[in-house]
Amino acid sequence: MTKKKKPLQKKPASKKRGVLYLLLFSLIVIGIAGIYLIRNAEDLAKNLLINQINEQLAPHAEIEIEAFSFSVRPAAITLRNANIVHTTPFDEIEPVRRTDSIRLFELNQASVEGVNLFRLLVRRQWSLGSFTVDGLNIEVVSFPNDIDDGNNDGPFVFPLYVAETVLKNSNFAYYRDRAETSHAFKSSNISATVSGISFSEPNAPVHTFFNTIAFSTDMLSYITEDGLYQVHLYDVDADTAEETFRFSKAELIPQKTATQIARERGFQSDQYNFTAGPVKASGVNQRSWFENEELKLTSLIIENLDILINRDKTYPREERGHRQLPQQQFLDLPFVVSADTIKWNHGSIRYIEKYPQEGREGEISFFDVDVTIHGLQNYSRDDSVRVRAAANFLNEVPIEVNYLFSVRENAGHSVSGYMGGFNMEMLNPIIENMAAKQIRSGILNEFRFNFHANEYTSNGSLQMIYNDLELRFLDEESLEETRSRRLRSFFANRLRVRSENERDNPREGTIDFERDIERSIFNYWWRSVLSGIEDVVIR
Repeated sequence: MTKKKKPLQKKPASKKRGVLYLLLFSLIVIGIAGIYLIRNAEDLAKNLLINQINEQLAPHAEIEIEAFSFSVRPAAITLRNANIVHTTPFDEIEPVRRTDSIRLFELNQASVEGVNLFRLLVRRQWSLGSFTVDGLNIEVVSFPNDIDDGNNDGPFVFPLYVAETVLKNSNFAYYRDRAETSHAFKSSNISATVSGISFSEPNAPVHTFFNTIAFSTDMLSYITEDGLYQVHLYDVDADTAEETFRFSKAELIPQKTATQIARERGFQSDQYNFTAGPVKASGVNQRSWFENEELKLTSLIIENLDILINRDKTYPREERGHRQLPQQQFLDLPFVVSADTIKWNHGSIRYIEKYPQEGREGEISFFDVDVTIHGLQNYSRDDSVRVRAAANFLNEVPIEVNYLFSVRENAGHSVSGYMGGFNMEMLNPIIENMAAKQIRSGILNEFRFNFHANEYTSNGSLQMIYNDLELRFLDEESLEETRSRRLRSFFANRLRVRSENERDNPREGTIDFERDIERSIFNYWWRSVLSGIEDVVIR
C-alpha cells in the first residue's frame, strides 16, 4: 500500500507581502533621505564649514559668507566675499587662542572641486580634488609668548586632504603688537600652487603637510625688530619641485644715520646699506632643512651686490671681549650649511669713516667686485673652503685676494693677494682723513703678499716694489702741514722712510702681527699686511 506524498507547504502570502512592503518602505526612506540630502547638501556643507570655523573664532569674532553654492554633480563648492567680523573690538581683545591674533581676513572667492561627499557628510572630513583661492587678504599680530593656549578645548583638528591648492592675488601682513599701525612683515600679490596637502595632526612638522609648493610674490617687506633697517625683496619665486629660489632685487635700507645709531648705542657702529639682484639659488633641498636642519644648495649666484658702510668715528669704540673670527662663527652655527658654489658678480664695496665734528671723512672703495666661494660647508674639518675675490681698488687699481680656510677651532686660514701698479698719490683722500698723512710722491710697481693666520697671530711675507716715495705728516685736526709737522716730515723722509725698493735688489717685508681680539677679521688682515709694508718702508 503506497503512501500519499504530502503536498509542499507554501509560505503564507501575507508573510511575503510583509517582506516586500518592508523593502519598499526602506527604498522610499532611502529615496526621501537622498532627495533631502541633495536638496539640503548646500546648507549642510555651509553650516558645517561655518560652525567649525566659528568654534575657533568664538567668542570675539565670527565668519561671514555672502554667497555659498554647492553642486552634487560634479561635487563642488564655491563661496564669495567671506570675511571675519570682530564682535569685540580688536584692540580690546585679550588674546587667549591663536585665532585672536587675526586682525583682518577678507576673501574674494574660493572654489572647491572633486569633493568627496561621503567623507564630508558622514566622517566630517574634507577630501578635495582642487582648492582655488582668489583675493585673500590676511593681517595677523604676534601672539603673546606668556600665554599658553594649549588648554583650549584641544587643538584645532580639521581632517583635510587636497590634491592641488592654488592661491592668487593675495596679501599677507604681520604686526608685532596689537596697537601697531606699521607692519613688521608684508607680502603682496602672492601666488602659490601646492600639491598634496594633507592635514590631520596640527602638531606634525610643517613640511609633512604638502608634497611640493611653487610660490611667488611681487614683494616681501620686513622691518628689523630694532627698527634700524627695512628689507625689501622683489619678484620672489620659489619652487620646491625644481629646488630653486630667486628674486629680481633686494634692498637693505637704513632708517637712521650712522651718527644717530652711534648716539643711541653710545659707541661706533656700522650703518649698512645695500642693493642686489637678480639672485638665484638652485639645488635647494627643503626636505633636508625641515627634516635634518641642513641648509643645502648647489649654487647661489648674486648679481650686482653693492654695499655701502658708514661709521661715525667721533664716538668711542665699543668695549667687547674676545671676538670670534668668521670661520669660528660659521662652525658654531646650530645647523649644517653646504653650498657647492657661491658667486658674487659685478658688485661694489664702499666704506666711509666720518668725523662730523672735524668736518672730514675718508673712503675706501672697491668696484667691479667678483667673488667665488667653492665648497662652503661647516661639518667636515678635512675639506677646505676656497674664496677668490677680485676688484678694482678705487675704481682704478686691479686687486685680487685668495682666502683658504677649514672649519677648525683655531681658525687657521691662509690669505694671499696682489695689487697692480699705480701712482700712490691717489691714496691721499684716504690716508689724509684716516691717518693724517699725505703721500707727496711715490710710484708702486708691484705689490704681493701671503700669510698664514690663526686666532691670535699672523706670519708671512710681502713684496713691495716702489720708487720716489716721500711722506708728509699733517696736523690731525686741521689736516695741514704745520711748521712742527714739516720738520718731522723732513727728518722722517731722510732718516726713517726708504724712498725706494727696486727690483734689482728688493727688500722683502716680513708679516708678523699679533691680533687685537676685539677687532674684526678685516682689521686683522689689514694690520697684518701693514706690518709687512712697514718692514719694507721703515728703516
